Amino acid sequence: HYADETRRRDENIHHRGAWNHRQHHFAHCDCTFNRRNYDGGGPSRSQHHGGWGAPPSNRMHGSGIAPSMRSRPSNPPHSHASAQDQQLQRQYNAKIKVAHWTEALRLLKEMRQKGFPPNVFNYSCAINRCAKGGKWQCALDLLEEMRRCGLVPNEITYSSVIHACAKGDEWQRALNLLEEMRRCGLVPDVITYSSVIHACAKGDEWQRALSLLDEMRRCGLVPDEITYSSVINACAKGGESQRALNLLEEMRRCG
Repeated sequence: HYADETRRRDENIHHRGAWNHRQHHFAHCDCTFNRRNYDGGGPSRSQHHGGWGAPPSNRMHGSGIAPSMRSRPSNPPHSHASAQDQQLQRQYNAKIKVAHWTEALRLLKEMRQKGFPPNVFNYSCAINRCAKGGKWQCALDLLEEMRRCGLVPNEITYSSVIHACAKGDEWQRALNLLEEMRRCGLVPDVITYSSVIHACAKGDEWQRALSLLDEMRRCGLVPDEITYSSVINACAKGGESQRALNLLEEMRRCG
């Protein structure tokens, strides 16, 4: 148990560094969604066959000979296999994160065939690869597939699918996913909003882009350079040159 916890802490530290900036916010709207902290190894404690339980107590009985067996949680017979599942999920995830979208899909299929079902993190990374490849329909299909498997999409999953739709000029789908995300109790961040705004800009929906900018401010989010650029572009494409100039000046004032 302690070794598992140490490994998980090390991986979280690794993911915080590797995914911290999501490659400069899509590398100007071509994001790989690499910022939030992940559980890179596998299912959460609540998903992991009922959790790991508390570490065993080291306090002795009065005889000082043996620790209390009542203080030790019982280890289920499948605990070793579960640890193997997690290790394989991590190994596959390292491959999926850098794979071409076709290879990412093949790796997910291979995991299922070998009896190691993909977890939320595996699916999210595969969706991200589809987004990178401009395959928004594949991203949506994976979202539906993981739901059928009983997995609950997280913020990164939704952000990746939204980004895929934005690249595919599917602004209405991106908006619908943003609304669905909020209904599920998930909180969109600046990058998620920026992706939807980018989709609206590509769809000549400058009024929706402005509305989303106002909405994210009301939520306490601070627009960044990419957010402003997308809204400015939306206004410019919509013939709202004065609004675009005002937003450019606002962006400069905000630094």
